[in-house]
Amino acid sequence: LLGRYLIIPRKGARTFRDYALIREEMTLTLSEDGFAIAQASGHVAMAWGNVLMWDETDQILAIHPTRELAYILPKRAIGTEREDFIRQQLVAHGLLRKGKGRK
Repeated sequence: LLGRYLIIPRKGARTFRDYALIREEMTLTLSEDGFAIAQASGHVAMAWGNVLMWDETDQILAIHPTRELAYILPKRAIGTEREDFIRQQLVAHGLLRKGKGRK
């Protein structure tokens, strides 16, 4: 209980505060081949077939290139149409369910 309610939230807040890139404005580009995220300090592109897994809540859609790393996309920022497109591409490229990793 100590870890869940005290240690993890504080560690998460500190990580967010220390990680400057997470606060930069991002531009998301989607295609049938993959997605790209551009920021002032860099750019990342990934094919849908290279995504390990995905997950979502009511507020976010998370695309995981590894089990430890995720690109967090706020649903209110990307919109329902783009959210549905991302889900369709992930399913079409072998990730049939959220939270289920690629083998």
